[in-house]
Amino acid sequence: MSKIRKWSDEEYIREFLTVISQSGKYLTRKGFDEISKIPSMGIIKGLKKTWKELLVEYNQLNALYDYAVQEYQLHAFNNGKSDSTKFTREHPYLKQYVFSDVLDIAIVRERSGFINEHYKGNYNDSILRNHFFNVKKQIGTIPSVSEFLVHGKILPSIYCDYYGIQNQYWDEVLRRMIDDENELNMYFKKRSLSYKEKSILAMKKFKEESLIPMSELEDDFKRVFDLFLKKYGTHPTRRLFNKHSKFSYRIICERLNLKWSEVPNHYGYKIMEKKISEKIFLEIIKEIVNCKYQREKTWSWLYWYTRQTLIL
Repeated sequence: MSKIRKWSDEEYIREFLTVISQSGKYLTRKGFDEISKIPSMGIIKGLKKTWKELLVEYNQLNALYDYAVQEYQLHAFNNGKSDSTKFTREHPYLKQYVFSDVLDIAIVRERSGFINEHYKGNYNDSILRNHFFNVKKQIGTIPSVSEFLVHGKILPSIYCDYYGIQNQYWDEVLRRMIDDENELNMYFKKRSLSYKEKSILAMKKFKEESLIPMSELEDDFKRVFDLFLKKYGTHPTRRLFNKHSKFSYRIICERLNLKWSEVPNHYGYKIMEKKISEKIFLEIIKEIVNCKYQREKTWSWLYWYTRQTLIL
């Protein structure tokens, strides 16, 4: 029967220092046990100290924090954001018990840049910058806030929150992201010219719209209204009016200085129908399946009539 060897305190300490000197994962108990001839639990019991107490005593706790920060940052970068639960579940050495017994996840997150005086969340400077430049590369230019909303996956407001930018001012985000002052100044200049051109076009369009004779607006309004009343038994919605009219409903409202609901009455039409879209839709279905419809009913009537029509 073999005897279980009893190690001296000096041997425990020597083995502990030899293995942890390799840093990184070997500062965790799992990594330590992979190469040590004495199990970590044996050293803990032999020296009657916790793993954290041993790391503190030999000035290695910060080294373990450095390893955890490096791994946490890498995991978050690869996933596009931080997720502590996912990190401890997937990492082979930094499991939940490491943070329960040795490390503080809040300290790791703060050192990793996910917590600062302005912000506490799932993004750090590295992730935000990488995402910004991915969007910039995708559209081929510095993104405006509206372009970033369309092409980005991180809200512009998160950038403002993270960097402590007051009033959600996107230009300040751009100044933090873009180091090339010439590129940034050219962007601001081009944007300013674009705003000026849009303003000129808007004024031109307004002037052109103001020259449309009121008689022409009235004739086209009545044409569209009469078309819908004849075909569907009700007047069109604003969206449908714009689709069938030569002019936007907005032009008519502005020229008459009336609300859309007041325009029909101005031209002698009485509005009786409230659920316009439903009425038009049911009239279309009626024409397709060749049957009468029932208002304020469930869809069962449509299913039944459709089946009867197909059977016949």
